[in-house]
Amino acid sequence: MWGVKCGDYITEGTDRDQKPPRHPHLKAVGKLEACAILLERLWKRRVIVPKELRGKIVKRTFRGTPEQIAEALGVKLGRKLKRISARRIAKGAK
Repeated sequence: MWGVKCGDYITEGTDRDQKPPRHPHLKAVGKLEACAILLERLWKRRVIVPKELRGKIVKRTFRGTPEQIAEALGVKLGRKLKRISARRIAKGAK
């Protein structure tokens, strides 16, 4: 899955021509808040970025479960979401 956030505009997609990876992995590049918004959509769980990490730029590849990736990023996973509101997405990382 890939995603792009620019201002209030978010788009995402998947590249279906590739075989699925053997191990779950994630390549995160950009502001941590923007990555958190995209991860919320992917994992269907709330992703909470601590105040001290807001504004941090991430450029790294992670492997593991969502819990392991969240721990490595320094974010916390919240409850599962039925759907993500448009207001939450628009509020996102600016």
